Parts: sequence; structure tokens; C-alpha cells
Amino acid sequence: SEKWEDAFLLLKQHPDMGDQVHLPYARFLTASDRFEEAQEAYRKAGRPDEAIRTLDKLCASAIVLARFADAAYFYWLLAVQHARLFESDPDEAHVKRYLSYSDRADVYLAYECIHRYTTQPFTSHVPETIFHTARFIIGKLDQLKEEEALAGVSRVCTLWALAEQARKLACFKVARKAYDQLSAMRLPDSWQDKVDLATIQVRGKAMVDQDEILSGEVMFSGVRSFINMDLLPLVEFRIPEGMSREEAQRLIGSESEPAARRGGGAERAVAGGNVLSMEDDEGQDSMGSDLAEFQQQLLSSADDSLPVCPPEVLRRMSRGDVLVQRSQCRAVSDRYFRLMAPDVGIVVCAACGRMFAE
Repeated sequence: SEKWEDAFLLLKQHPDMGDQVHLPYARFLTASDRFEEAQEAYRKAGRPDEAIRTLDKLCASAIVLARFADAAYFYWLLAVQHARLFESDPDEAHVKRYLSYSDRADVYLAYECIHRYTTQPFTSHVPETIFHTARFIIGKLDQLKEEEALAGVSRVCTLWALAEQARKLACFKVARKAYDQLSAMRLPDSWQDKVDLATIQVRGKAMVDQDEILSGEVMFSGVRSFINMDLLPLVEFRIPEGMSREEAQRLIGSESEPAARRGGGAERAVAGGNVLSMEDDEGQDSMGSDLAEFQQQLLSSADDSLPVCPPEVLRRMSRGDVLVQRSQCRAVSDRYFRLMAPDVGIVVCAACGRMFAE
């Protein structure tokens, strides 16, 4: 470390030698598992290409070693790299890679849970968490094209986890569908008998699901908490076309009742994000008028499109009931959500935009 301090002191005297210091320093940081610092050093060295090559190798290695949480982290760093590259090179290819790598990060992070469930004798996760995680992964895999298949992510293992937890939770319709898909696949010999037996057993159950477990998939916008992968009570909406982020931020809540008068609702910063928490019944009553207006926007929008909230509706929304998911890539629009359950606290990570139930 002392040698690097000397190198940076020398760099202050000879700024033109930046690439001769930052590039080897970036490689040193990578070898020391200080990946975020390494990405910044590669940027200062003017070598984003080497940063991307390094991250590609790290992603591949993590997948081979079944370290899927690490793979998720490296894919997120790759996404951020392409978001930064878009700033200097506004090529749509960077936007596509940003979105693709961001999605991969989500899937690999979720698959860490499934991998542990199917390979280890015990799990610390409750059935609901494994169930929702498997549902999330299957949904993502169904959206991928054949050439976009994710290495290391097993549809068989995910379906097995989904089917087993669905049985425990009395979601027999989901379980039967998952077992039917498994039966149509080529399975390891050690799995075939288990799947056949489970398929017969679940066919003796009523073809029903537990509404309280699956109702959110119909009511809300599909955003999941990255703590337990449960669906969050959020409905997505759009701001009017041509309205800037700054204008929307100024309008939202500008005519709403102050939070102090809304029954204890409060928004606070936690670990780089925002937390919304409502803790009494009076807070629920205060949501009435602006919630009714928002629901009217939902009813008036087409089935396949997000509702657009005009300025007058934005003004009357409470700031505490609106969550904004900001993108790292300026070519990707921010996403706006309306909280539909006042007793739920939600954290939005300022660094990655993922949401977490408090």
C-alpha cells in the first residue's frame, strides 16, 4: 500500500502519467477483491474495455463455482459500466446491455436461494420466500429468448422448489402445473421417482390456490421485495409525456395534506434509501381522496398500458405514498409507483433502485 501512496504522490507531480498508475492499480484492486474501487480506477485509466472484460471473467467464474450472489453483484457492476459508457457514447447497445445485465443480476441473486434449497439439507428460508422466489425466476426465464439462456440457472431445480413449496402452502393449482412441467422434462434418475410420486399425490388435491398468497400478482405491478421476493403493494403509473423528473418531483405532493396531519405517516432516509411507514388507522383514512383519484386513473387507462397521472392528480398525491425507482442509465426512464397499503414500509435503494419491505 505504501508503494501505491508513493505512486499517487508522483502522479500529482506528473499528471500525464495517469494511465501508467491507474491501470496497474485497478488490476491490483481487482486481485484484492475491491471491485467497486477497481471499476473507478479503470475509469480513471480510460480503460472501460478492460473493466468489462474483467467483470465478464468474474461473472463466468462465479457461475462455475455456483456463487450466484457474487455473479449477481458482478452483473450489476457490468450494468453500471454500460450506463456510464452511454454517457460518453450514446449507443443504444449500451442501454440494451444495461437492461440485460440488470435483469441477470436480479435472477442470479434470487437463484442463490433456490440453489441452496435444492443442494443443502437445511434452509433458513420460510416456504413463502422460496415459493415467491421460484415464481419470480420462472417468470424471468419465460421472458428470455433461447439465446439468452442463463448459465447455471436450472429451470428443473426452480420448478421443483416451486412445486414443493406450493404443496406446503396449499397452492395445489400452481403445484400441479409445476409438476406437469417437470414430468415433461428429462430429469436426473434420482429425481424421476420423486417427481412421479409427487405428481400423483397432488392430483388428489383440489385444483385451487390460496388467494392471499397469489392475489398480489393480479392487483399490483409485479415489483418484489428483494428481502423475501414477496410482491409489494405498489401500482405503477406514468407522468405526462414531456414532463421532466424535476417538474414531477416539484408537483408530487405540492397540494397534499402535510405528513404530520396524516396520522403519523413519515418518510425517512435509511442506508441510502427512503422508508415509508404508516402506523395507525388515521393514516389510512387520510389516503382516501387522492387514492380515489388515482383509482379513477387506473379505471380510465387501457388494460395494457400504465395509467397517466395528470398534474392535478400528482399535486394531491402525498409524497409519502409515491415511490420513485431511479435508473442508473439516463436513457432509461424513472419508474413511479403509488403505495396501495399504508401499513407497509418500503425502502428504495438509492444505489441500485431495488425495493425492500421494511
